[in-house]
Amino acid sequence: MRERKMAYAALRDSEANYRAIFNAANDAVFIYDLENYQILDMNQRMCEMTGYTAEEAGRLSAVDLSSGVSPYTPEDALKWITKAVDGDPQLFEWMAKDKSGRLFWVEVNLKKTVIRQKARLVAVVRDISERKRIEEALRESRQRYQAVSELISDYAYAYRVEPDGAIINEWVTGALKRITGFTKEEVQARGGWESLVYPDDLSIPMEQLKSLQNNQSTIVEYRIVTKNGDIYWMRDHARPVWDDVQGRLSYIFGAVQDITEQKRAEDEKSKLESQLGQAQKMEAIGTLAGGIAHDFNNILAAIIGYSELALPEAKKGTVLYNNLKEIIHAGGRAKNLVKQILTFSRQAHQELKPVQVNLIIKEALKFLRASLPTSIKIHQEIQSDSLVMADPTQIHQVIMNLCANAEHAMREKGGALRVKLTDVKFDSGFRSEHSELKPGQYLELTVSDTGHGMPSHLVDRIFDPFFTTKEKGEGTGMGLAVVHGIVSRCEGTIKVSSIPGKSTTFMVYLPVVKSQFESQVEYEEPVATGTERILLVDDELAIVNIGKQTLESLGYEVTTRTSSFEALELFKAKPDRFALVITDMTMPNLTGDKLARELIRIKPEIPVIICTGYSARINQEQALAMGIRAFVSKPVLKRDIAKTIRDVLDEK
Repeated sequence: MRERKMAYAALRDSEANYRAIFNAANDAVFIYDLENYQILDMNQRMCEMTGYTAEEAGRLSAVDLSSGVSPYTPEDALKWITKAVDGDPQLFEWMAKDKSGRLFWVEVNLKKTVIRQKARLVAVVRDISERKRIEEALRESRQRYQAVSELISDYAYAYRVEPDGAIINEWVTGALKRITGFTKEEVQARGGWESLVYPDDLSIPMEQLKSLQNNQSTIVEYRIVTKNGDIYWMRDHARPVWDDVQGRLSYIFGAVQDITEQKRAEDEKSKLESQLGQAQKMEAIGTLAGGIAHDFNNILAAIIGYSELALPEAKKGTVLYNNLKEIIHAGGRAKNLVKQILTFSRQAHQELKPVQVNLIIKEALKFLRASLPTSIKIHQEIQSDSLVMADPTQIHQVIMNLCANAEHAMREKGGALRVKLTDVKFDSGFRSEHSELKPGQYLELTVSDTGHGMPSHLVDRIFDPFFTTKEKGEGTGMGLAVVHGIVSRCEGTIKVSSIPGKSTTFMVYLPVVKSQFESQVEYEEPVATGTERILLVDDELAIVNIGKQTLESLGYEVTTRTSSFEALELFKAKPDRFALVITDMTMPNLTGDKLARELIRIKPEIPVIICTGYSARINQEQALAMGIRAFVSKPVLKRDIAKTIRDVLDEK
């Protein structure tokens, strides 16, 4: 009897201990009867979670606690229960329903056990509603972020840095593929973003990583090669996330912007600024050339003028006579040289007339032969004496520029410069290659060298203004552009072919004109003379003296002045005294055109001839429009000024 009482007491204590532990558990627990499919017992936490009392639980089954929302229906619950009964413990998330009908998330752990020789199912249930709410909020946040990140033009990335230094790409926005053509998976397969960086800039991301490892944010720019081979400029703004506990870099967050268009705009701006600088330089050279031409023409006027004055005093056939003739001839060549300078500076009037190109080529090659190094040989093959409509000085400029270009290509190793001039017929075969030309007869000028040649991508740009393959300081890139412009104005075309490492050939095609030179029999008409009184005005005393002697030798009565103001006062006093006024253009205080305007206002019928070495103020058309009878360029030969004077006076 005593032993039975002790056993009962022990059972009560055990039951009390079980109940205390059962109700003290933080998780809800219920015991399920597998024979009657009812809940036998639930702890206090289960009662709080479901709203049922322990007594009410005896009338419930597991399906009564199911939400009934697919896929969390009673049928689904029975599947897990069945698996647990078969000895396979189950752990799953479930949407449950309490007594009031409220739905909430739980995590259920089912395990079969034996209590008092009967099979039971023990369920441990944990309320995970808060965790689910956080997970759902996080999922929505990620979706919102992903949607926004897909819309922005930049792409963002995140790298996780492992303790061993390994860098793992955790995520990247969809703009990566739009910009580079690569997916995140392709980037990872190629070893990471750095593998996409253009080789010549590979050091930049390495320096960027070093700064990030020192806990410093970075902004760097570099080039990349896209999937289809295009080169893009990128601006990469990266920020480190530092692990203070471990004292190391743990994450890298960054945003990458495509700045290709910005870079192109900057390059274009730089190119335009460079071109503006070149244009301003050319303008300055032109201004300088004009000033030099003015002074040089005055010097030439003295040389040619005094030589022409001395020539009649020398006996024909003597050394003195021949020397004076050579001085006059050299002066004429110098005059043409000044005209070329003015053409270069775009200050000269460009006169198109029939030009015999073969003569200009021979003259240019004579000049070149003396200036080329001995390692370069000149071969000429002149087979045509046809005429083209052009400005002679510009044709000379074309030849000199093409030959200078050939010389530069052969400067280092020497070679052969070949110049060929032939006639070609524009037939159907020719037209297929030069469709921009009209049918007819053409002059073909070929200039070729045996230099280093050019690749095709340079040939395509060779006529672009300011484009040059020469070192800085060796060329402006304007020579071939000028050639192209001259040839185009002559209604011709220019082509180029080049073999890298071997040769370059320029072919110029100019339309032939039908008119031919008249017979070159030397015949000089008598120099025109006269007896009229002429007022000669020039601020250069030497020019005035030469002019006076020249005009007096022609029979004219000459009055001179070196001041335009004095000349005007003299003319005001005696306007009927003079039959003609010859004035320089560039003079201090009162320029030639202004003086002419005042003279014509005083005496409208007075003929005025303006002479100039160079002037940016007036050209021949403007002079004639304001009533000036003739406009001549210094230095003026005796025969030319004599003819001009008679033409003007006889026109009255």
